[in-house]
Amino acid sequence: MRPTKAVLHELKAQVLLDAGQAWAAVQSALKATSLDSTWADGYLTLSRAQFNFGEPEEALISINEALRLQPDHADALKEIIDIKAQVQRRLGQPVPQRAPTAEPRGQEV
Repeated sequence: MRPTKAVLHELKAQVLLDAGQAWAAVQSALKATSLDSTWADGYLTLSRAQFNFGEPEEALISINEALRLQPDHADALKEIIDIKAQVQRRLGQPVPQRAPTAEPRGQEV
């Protein structure tokens, strides 16, 4: 099985993020989403790249698109909380505190 060009660009974006090259990661993730605009993971990676580049408002738009495409996307549902908090901080709005989550004893996550 050969990966699609969108997958290759998304994977490249992940590598670029790991290498600390956020702007190049944004460009690669944008290419991935332009090649496959129906793939939630592409928008999630774009959101991560935008967030790391210092564009939380753009990251929020991208992660919302990921959730529109796949409403139950576990990673996107977790990450949108931090993105929204960063946008609120930038706008000078209070950020609600998260309640600590305790894992039930004896159960693995």
